[in-house]
Amino acid sequence: MKVRKFIFYIPQYVSHSNGIKVLYEAAWLFSKFTSVEIINYAHSGIEHLKLLPLRYKRLIKAKITNVDNNTIFVFPESLIDDPIPNLEKKVVRYFLSKPYILNGLAPKFENDYCLSYSNLISNKLPQLFLLDSEILAFTESTPKKNYHNKKALIYFGKIRPSQFYISKKLFELINCFHNVEIITRTIPSNRKVLYAEIANADIIISLDPLTSLIHESLLLGTPCLIIDSIFKNEYKNFNIKFYNLYFAQDIEYLIKIFKSNHKIKNYKMENIKILKTALKAQDRNVSKSINLIGKNINKIDYKKNLSLNSRFYDFYIKKWGSEPIINCTSINSIIYQSIFFDNNYLFNKLYKLYRDIRSNSWISALSFFKLNILNITISKNLFFGFLILIKIHLFKKSYSDMEILKLLRR
Repeated sequence: MKVRKFIFYIPQYVSHSNGIKVLYEAAWLFSKFTSVEIINYAHSGIEHLKLLPLRYKRLIKAKITNVDNNTIFVFPESLIDDPIPNLEKKVVRYFLSKPYILNGLAPKFENDYCLSYSNLISNKLPQLFLLDSEILAFTESTPKKNYHNKKALIYFGKIRPSQFYISKKLFELINCFHNVEIITRTIPSNRKVLYAEIANADIIISLDPLTSLIHESLLLGTPCLIIDSIFKNEYKNFNIKFYNLYFAQDIEYLIKIFKSNHKIKNYKMENIKILKTALKAQDRNVSKSINLIGKNINKIDYKKNLSLNSRFYDFYIKKWGSEPIINCTSINSIIYQSIFFDNNYLFNKLYKLYRDIRSNSWISALSFFKLNILNITISKNLFFGFLILIKIHLFKKSYSDMEILKLLRR
């Protein structure tokens, strides 16, 4: 096979984004077998390079050079517009998520070789499923759970608005635990601290149905409850075997388990075996992917890709409900989302007021007081949310994670 050069055209490195980490890891693994360059788009100067692990830095290039017939570009599905439209090129489209669901948009990929991260995205495409090797250290040294001080982690990531609440039954389950902590896409900020937190928890409850923390938690030996069951069938046929994965209909069972102080069976040895097998296979799977790309990059089935796009769009409209994502990156973002969940009008008015004050546009700021009260939804969320914000910003007082969860109780 001809030696090919792969140019990974990907975002700047962000440690809390598993999708971005997978793109960099894929580039590094590809570089073991062929020539690879990384070109960053949407980056903020050179500062982000300081965060890059050393093995990725040598692959970074400032600009595209020496493109020939053996050059293949790798674009993630999040890259909607062609960044180099005037260049004739061969493209591998690596799907880290289903198109449309993050922002209602999808790239044009009819002429691309399509590759899926997992069966969750598509079980019709070739797969390139990669795991974070750092998990292994925490799997092998998982601390014993303290059953006299049970701990639950509640993960807020990318959430459908229809799932952005805590039901009465879920709150009853949460109350079974002495220690309850909220984690988000950036909290904890250190991945190793995050893995240690998960390994020491009795359960992780995820409102995000697509996060990599689901399979990572299970590999760490921590049961996972997914509140949004939209991918329940896909998880049954995931790329690796799962133990102790639960969905919303299992909440009653979990309440009985944790109220009675019974232990959920630990599959530590099975998890270590699954993880080691998957990590050992990664080089082989990457080599296989490179060979498949080389054989098929010039034989793209245009109609098949159009059909694939139609299936993605049908899923977004009919099953996902064309809902925009709520992206919870911090505790404050959860508070703001809970306050303004039913109050887009008020949110937009307050945001405009904030911008006017920041820009010293005082006359424009006065328009805030022309509020149409009929457009504001009065709710306990609005009232208690503002109390928490006053507590934070005016009195500089702390708040508990349970206070935040109560805001979302329905």
